[in-house]
Amino acid sequence: MMRCSPTAPEASARPSLARRALRRARAVGTDRAKRSVKLAVSTALYGVDAAIAAVRPAHRRGARACGVVLMYHDIPARCATRFAGQCDDIVRFARPARLGDMHELDGTWKVAVTFDDGFRSFADVALPELDARSIPSTMFVPTEWAERSAREPSDDGSPVPMTPDELAALPASVELASHSCTHAHLPQLDDDSLADELVRSRHDLEHMTGRPVRYHAFPYGEHDARVDRAAQRAG
Repeated sequence: MMRCSPTAPEASARPSLARRALRRARAVGTDRAKRSVKLAVSTALYGVDAAIAAVRPAHRRGARACGVVLMYHDIPARCATRFAGQCDDIVRFARPARLGDMHELDGTWKVAVTFDDGFRSFADVALPELDARSIPSTMFVPTEWAERSAREPSDDGSPVPMTPDELAALPASVELASHSCTHAHLPQLDDDSLADELVRSRHDLEHMTGRPVRYHAFPYGEHDARVDRAAQRAG
């Protein structure tokens, strides 16, 4: 599924760099907290599942869960060692898998690694650790953030999105996917703007990188029945 965004506002109507940086910092902080909770819950569930598997015959416990999807955003340099340790845990306790392989019930516990927002720290910090352990990943990109990063380089200390050229240069171990054009709150959009976010982002990302785009992640995890239907229509 893909998405696209409405026509970009005139430069004079855009929020100031400081306001954009503050909004982005708040969003990243909120998402980090959510990710920490999800990681803790996933680890606990894995422990329970492993304990059950050790004491209960397979024919009695039924089909086991096939794995978890880990979601990251910005990986600053100060967190490189911690992230490397998490990568070690992935290969120690699970089978690294591409997002498209997570549905396979092959008896292994799989982990798919995803990154939202297309920040440059992925290429600088995360990707070397992932590639060193042959861990594939999927990156969800807000396409207008990438385009703006190429036009308006930022040095305000906030996470910097990768440019279209940088995204296109990522290795094949990284699958690129849609995250809307503007990182919008999709349920709040009217039908036309929603359709634009879901269609144009896919088209723009494929044009930027020359790669097919198969997946879409809803910004902020926000969606409802109307958004789901629009995403299905967008492909």
